[in-house]
Amino acid sequence: MDKRDIPKDAAMSFLLGHIKIELAILLLGSNPASDAARIAMDYGKDKLIKEGWKKVLTDESLQEVLTTMLKLEH
Repeated sequence: MDKRDIPKDAAMSFLLGHIKIELAILLLGSNPASDAARIAMDYGKDKLIKEGWKKVLTDESLQEVLTTMLKLEH
């Protein structure tokens, strides 16, 4: 477990499940996702397929995308 006490298997299952959905949406051109999910996917597209992609896993990155999803001021 990491410092957040999330079991590695649970975290991997969560991430891989979301990656499978994203790939299906990208490859099939269909997006039945919620507005918040679309924001997260757009955020990920801009951050993940680049050098330094691990920054998306930081608390700051999470706060940024959640703030955008919830349309809150920083």
